[in-house]
Amino acid sequence: MKGRFIKLFKTQQDPNAITEGVIWKQLLIFFFPILFGTFFQQLYNTVDAIIVGRYLGKESLAAVGGGTGFIINLLVGFFMGLSSGATVITSQYFGAKKHKEVSLSVHTAFALSIVGGLVITVLGYFSTPALLKLLKTPADIFGLSEKYIKIYFLGIIPSIVYNMGAGILRAIGDSRRPFYYLIVGTFVNIILDFVFIAVFKMGVEGAAFATIIAQFVTMILVMINLSRSEESYKLSIKKIGFTGSILSKILKIGFPTGLESVMYTISNLIIQANINSFGTDTAAAWAAFGKVVNSVVADIIMPPMGWLMGKVDFTNLYFNLPNAQGEIIEYPSLAAAQAAGAVTINYGLFINTIINFVIVAFAVFLLIKF
Repeated sequence: MKGRFIKLFKTQQDPNAITEGVIWKQLLIFFFPILFGTFFQQLYNTVDAIIVGRYLGKESLAAVGGGTGFIINLLVGFFMGLSSGATVITSQYFGAKKHKEVSLSVHTAFALSIVGGLVITVLGYFSTPALLKLLKTPADIFGLSEKYIKIYFLGIIPSIVYNMGAGILRAIGDSRRPFYYLIVGTFVNIILDFVFIAVFKMGVEGAAFATIIAQFVTMILVMINLSRSEESYKLSIKKIGFTGSILSKILKIGFPTGLESVMYTISNLIIQANINSFGTDTAAAWAAFGKVVNSVVADIIMPPMGWLMGKVDFTNLYFNLPNAQGEIIEYPSLAAAQAAGAVTINYGLFINTIINFVIVAFAVFLLIKF
């Protein structure tokens, strides 16, 4: 038991194994943890809505599940899109066996996540009242929404650092550990949701604190993993800092993705503002729809997207991969990864169909039961 627990903090014994052997098999091994990870993300959304709605009522459900998520995503989504450039750069350097550049990329990425987290904390905390007014938040849930969002933003750094660390692990070919940590975080969040809300009667503040604590746990797990590694992506707290050339590449790649996230969120904010204008009942109904029904719909869309994310990271590992003589052979390895992706999509969609059936059945059971 102890040995299995310790393995959670160890990276793959051979971190370069993903760029060796049969490509389509390696891609499947890399892809499935990302696929199953979407299930646990949606599982939390569903259970969270049930706990909040049942123990706190429609006002709290509207406050937690209404426009609050879009306000958070407006800032967090932009940064996460911006930082996606870090995983691209890291995976390319790792695939090319440029160990010094991998280390610089990792420490620049963590510096960016910490600074970005601080900026988001300040902007999010002080802009919350204005954003809630723009969303036409009903008066009877305005205070609840403001409390929830402000607490969430005060604890946003662990979430951003975890996502950055998980992205780095996937960038070097390890999609299993982020999946394990996501499972841990999901169950910690669900358990604390019930304890804080049903037992300690902490209201929406309890839901916010449960999320923050769960994100802190996952952040610690991923940082322990990276700090104990003996590979080029080993994390050293003392080395965290910006490298100008690396940061420039990260921002160049990530800015379009961040901008895309903002545009998508703005469209949802406009919709939410119109929903809120109908009052708390409508806002609560929309929140329940978003938390439960959308979770099922998302599991139809997200697994193929998870496959695509895995394929992109996997392809980046093959980009500029040196041959046995140390020569860079870009296009054959890149084409091989693309071809492997075309083959494995059929496996992914098949498994996706099975998982969707299970998720829909589980969601229906929860709705009927509770």
